Amino acid sequence: MMRQALLTFAVMLVFTPCLTAAEPVQYPTQADGVLPTDTGFRGIWYFIKQRGGGPYKYKYSGGLGTYTQQLSPIAVYAPAVNKTFFVYGGRYPDRNVLLHEISYYDHATGKLARPRILLDKRTNDAHDNPVLSIDKEGYIWVFSNAHGRQRPAYIHRSKKPYDITAFEHVLTTNFSYAQPWYLDKFGFVFLHTRYNKHNHRQLYVSTSPDGRKWSDPTQLAATANGHYQTSNPFGDRVGTIFNYHPSRGNDWRTNLYYLQSSDGGKTWQNVTGQTVDLPLTKPDNPALIAEYDSKNLNVYLKDINYTPDGRPVAMFLTSKGHASGPENDPRILKITAWNGHDWVEREVTRAADNNYDFASLYIESETHWRIIASIGPAPQAYHTGGEIIMYTSDDAGVTWSARPLTQHSKYNQNYPRRPLNAAPGFYAMWADGDGSKPSDSHLYFTTRDGDVYRMPDTIPDGVDMVDPEPYNIAPEKPRASDARPAGQARHLTVLISESEYETPTTLPKFLAEELGPNITTTILQGSAKRYEDKTDSFPGVEAALKNSDGLIISVQRRALPPEQMAAIKAFIADGKPVIGIRTASHAFSLRGKPAPEGFISWESFDRDVLGGNYQLHYGHQHLPTITVIDGAADNPLLKGVTLPWVSGGSLYRNNPLPPGPKPLLKGTLEDGRTQPVAWTYMRSDGGRTFYTSLGHPKDFTQPGYLTLLCNGIAWALRLPAAQ
Repeated sequence: MMRQALLTFAVMLVFTPCLTAAEPVQYPTQADGVLPTDTGFRGIWYFIKQRGGGPYKYKYSGGLGTYTQQLSPIAVYAPAVNKTFFVYGGRYPDRNVLLHEISYYDHATGKLARPRILLDKRTNDAHDNPVLSIDKEGYIWVFSNAHGRQRPAYIHRSKKPYDITAFEHVLTTNFSYAQPWYLDKFGFVFLHTRYNKHNHRQLYVSTSPDGRKWSDPTQLAATANGHYQTSNPFGDRVGTIFNYHPSRGNDWRTNLYYLQSSDGGKTWQNVTGQTVDLPLTKPDNPALIAEYDSKNLNVYLKDINYTPDGRPVAMFLTSKGHASGPENDPRILKITAWNGHDWVEREVTRAADNNYDFASLYIESETHWRIIASIGPAPQAYHTGGEIIMYTSDDAGVTWSARPLTQHSKYNQNYPRRPLNAAPGFYAMWADGDGSKPSDSHLYFTTRDGDVYRMPDTIPDGVDMVDPEPYNIAPEKPRASDARPAGQARHLTVLISESEYETPTTLPKFLAEELGPNITTTILQGSAKRYEDKTDSFPGVEAALKNSDGLIISVQRRALPPEQMAAIKAFIADGKPVIGIRTASHAFSLRGKPAPEGFISWESFDRDVLGGNYQLHYGHQHLPTITVIDGAADNPLLKGVTLPWVSGGSLYRNNPLPPGPKPLLKGTLEDGRTQPVAWTYMRSDGGRTFYTSLGHPKDFTQPGYLTLLCNGIAWALRLPAAQ
C-alpha cells in the first residue's frame, strides 16, 4: 500500500538536529499539536537560474509564496463557515527558509487570521510549497510537497473541523506537485508527480476514502522525459491538462493533453468519453488536444476550468523557448475550449514577457468569463510576473477587455491563484518580489470587483484577527513642473535618429511652427544616416535631460553609449513625460541581437515605456485610412483632430496591445484589417506616455495629424490642449 511503500523513504533521511538555546528559532519539520503563530505575512523568495547567463539570468524568480500552478489548490472557500482557508510558502523574519503557513479570510468580518506555522521545510525551494483540501466534515488537510526525491513530503490534518489552531501528522512520504481533490462521493483523488531515477517527472494518481488509507499509486502518463499537469474538479469529475517533455531535454515542454475521471480516479477518459489504457507513453495518444512539438513551441500550463454544463476550458501560454528575455517573444496566452465536438483555440493576449507569468481562469456563467493575471508591465521586465491585470469577456472568451488592478509597483506581482469555490470577497491571492535579485515578499488578495488588499507584514501582539491593508492604485507622481506658474514654458528634449521617414526635417519644422511659446525644445540629432547603422550618440543628452520636463523620441534601431542610455532610463523612471513618434516603437531595439561593444540596446522599451506591442508592419503598398477607434470619440485628445485621412506610410502591427494603453485612432486597410495607431499610456513609474505609429512625411501635411501631436504633447505635459 502507499503508506507502507512510501514510509520507507523517511527512514533514509537525516534531519537537522535540534538547535541549542543560543541559536536562532527553528520550527520542526512536522506538526502534532497546537501550531505556533507568526508575527505577520511574509513570502518566500526563490529562483532558478537559466542556462547561458546573460542579462536575464533567472528562468523564473521572485516572490513565489503562491507558486506554482502544479500545486493546487492553495486556497479553498468553505461556505459552511463563510471562510476562505489558504496556505502559502512563508519564511522566517531573519532568513529565507521555507515555512508552511496557514491562515483564513473571514468573509463575515473582512478580517484575516494571524498565520500559523505548520512546519519548516529545511529548504528555500518554493516547489516544496503546501496545498490544502477540506473534507466533507470540515477537516483541513495540508499536503506538504517535496521537489524530487531528496526531501520528504508530509500530510497533516486539523484536529478540529474548520480550525487552524492544531494539526496532527498523518503521513511522511514522497510526492511532488500535489493536487488533492476531495469529492464527497469518493473521498480523495490525489493527482501528483513522482520522479524516477532519471529525474523524469511522471504523473500518478492515488485515492483514499479518509486520507489515512491510500491506494497504491496508479501511473497516468510517462512519456519521454515526463510531464507537468494542472487539474480541477467539476462535481464528481476530476479533469487534468498536461504537456510532455521531449527526449531533447526537460527545458522543453510541448503539446497539450486532457484526461478526466468520473469514478473517483479508477478509470480515465479523454474528452469524448473514450477510456484510455494507462500509462500513456507516446506523444500521439487519445488525450491529445493540440500538437505544438512540430512547431517548436513550448507550452506552459496555467489553469483549467469548466463551463456551467461541464465542458472543459484550458488556459496555457506558448513561447519559442525556455530562456527569459525578448528573444522568445511573443509569449501568447491562449485558451482552448471544448464545444462538444472540437477544441476551439483563441488568443487572449501577448502581454506576457516571461514564460512563468501566470493567469487564473474564472468561468462565472456560460458567457461571462474572467482572468486574473500577473502579465501587466513588469517593474523588473522579462522576469517572472508583472502588474496584476483583470481581463473580462462577455462572449465566452472570444474577446477580452482588460484593466489593471495594480500599478506603479516596486516589485513584480507573481502567481495570482484562484481559490477552489472562489467567493467574491477573496477571489485571488498572490505574492510580490523583486524579479532581478533577492528581496522581501508580501502577500495580497483581490475581490472579484478588483479591490486589492495587502496582508499585513506585522501583526501587533495579542491580535488574532487583523484587517487587510487596502492596496490602492498609486496616484500619478507630482512633478516640480506642475507647480510652475501659469504661462511658464515647459522644456522638451527631442532625440532624432532615423533615416526612413524624414523626421530629421519634418519634426523640427513641426516643433517650431506648431507648439507656440509655452513649450521650448532642445533638439539633438544623431549622426547615423543609414537604416543599417546600429549605433548612434546624442552628445549633451545628459545635461539636456536635467533641465527638461519631457522627452520626444524619433529614433530607429540605435544602441547608445551606456552613459547616455542610463540618463534616458533615469529620466523616464522618474515619471517624466514621453512622446514617441513612429519608429520610437523600436528606437533602441536591435531585434534581440547583442549591441556592438561600447553600446547598449533597450529591447523592452516599446513595452515598458510606450505600452506597445510592435510586430513589424504591413507592406508599403497598403496605405491605411485613419479614423477614431471605437469608444474614443469623446476623448479630449481628439478635440480638433480632423478625420479621416489616408496615411502615407505602412501600417504598424501592434495588436493586441498589452493592458494599460488607451487607444485613440486606428488605421484600416482596404481589406478591413485594422491596427491602433495612437494611444495614451499611464506607465508603472507614474509617468505619462503619448505614442503614435504615424509619422510619414505625408502625415505631417495633414492638419489632423498636427493637431493630434499638439494635443498628445500637451496631455503628456499636463497642459491644457490650447497651450
